[in-house]
Amino acid sequence: MAVNWQFTSWLYAMGAVCTWGVSDFLGGYTARRFHAFFLAALGHMSGTLLMLTIAVVAHEPFPSQSHLVWAAGAGVAGGVSLALFYRALSQGNMGVSAPVTAVMSAGIPTIFGIVREGFPGYVP
Repeated sequence: MAVNWQFTSWLYAMGAVCTWGVSDFLGGYTARRFHAFFLAALGHMSGTLLMLTIAVVAHEPFPSQSHLVWAAGAGVAGGVSLALFYRALSQGNMGVSAPVTAVMSAGIPTIFGIVREGFPGYVP
């Protein structure tokens, strides 16, 4: 049986969408019982541990200090925003906070890229 690669990419995309939606729902639901900042910190610590383990096993070189500063800043900003998102979800504003967050998380980097690099050009 031949594999249809377009179907495979569609299947991966649907899996990512479903996983993302379920994690948002479970994060908001769990934040009703636990502190939202604790949940975000727990998620970030487990992700950091996973990445460090993969880097050590793959014998990756240690990053420079400037890269570590940018990574730490991004981690802090992401952690605080995730905690605030979980808090908004836990307060019952899922119908408002989830779509607004989705649009903003796509819109802000797009606008930044357009301002910094210009509009995308035609690719033949």
